Amino acid sequence: MTISKALAAGALGISCLVAAGPAAAQSRRLLSVWNIEPAPPPVGIRSLAGKEEVVRQRLLPTGLAELAGAWSEAPSQDSLPAGTQLIEATGGTGAVYCEGELTEGPATRLLCFQDADRDGRFESRFKVTSATPALVMISAKMPKAPTPLAAPLEYRVVDPATSRIPAFVAIERRNFFNIYGRENFMIAFGTGDDKKRITDPVGFKATDMPKEMTILGARFTAISETDGKMAVEVHSGMPAQPFAVMSTVTYR
Repeated sequence: MTISKALAAGALGISCLVAAGPAAAQSRRLLSVWNIEPAPPPVGIRSLAGKEEVVRQRLLPTGLAELAGAWSEAPSQDSLPAGTQLIEATGGTGAVYCEGELTEGPATRLLCFQDADRDGRFESRFKVTSATPALVMISAKMPKAPTPLAAPLEYRVVDPATSRIPAFVAIERRNFFNIYGRENFMIAFGTGDDKKRITDPVGFKATDMPKEMTILGARFTAISETDGKMAVEVHSGMPAQPFAVMSTVTYR
């Protein structure tokens, strides 16, 4: 699988959110988008080896809900404890919230719940597949007839800043192309210990150092390299902006 593109620029990210309006509701197309949480940049000059991160920041869902009580239902083998956090998926009828973490690799089927009348109680459920590995990215069509719940499931909408989902985006130094006299950086993303990368690196000629770079709005200077270690100073972190990932698969 090739991870091909990050939708992180402000206008482009906003277009994703706008697309979840009336037109998306008609198509039942569900979308999830994360937001980069601003954070102070690392202080001082650091020496980074390959695969070490220039900067890492949290990703927050656009909307977040918590289950008021535990849920399980026969004959389904699925169950969720009270307090489980679910991320918002826009574009469906009413309010739709889904599991925010992958548990079985990129093909994980995520539980989603629908509150059609937005009364704070879910009445139905269905499953979707994340559109990319390592980070839940929902881009799926909502079923016309979700499975009714045996009993309404209460939930509460909470501040996305209270998210316990360990989703992140980072800028990572990559030195595997140094044989060509280039220095490279990649956008990395993931959840917890599960990390993937956007496959297109951002690079420059090693002879151009010191070199100031701007990636996802984060500004830093690659100062010099000695014995495989690069001296880097970060001037500002990634500003608040939407972040989404689209993956493509190429067969040969």
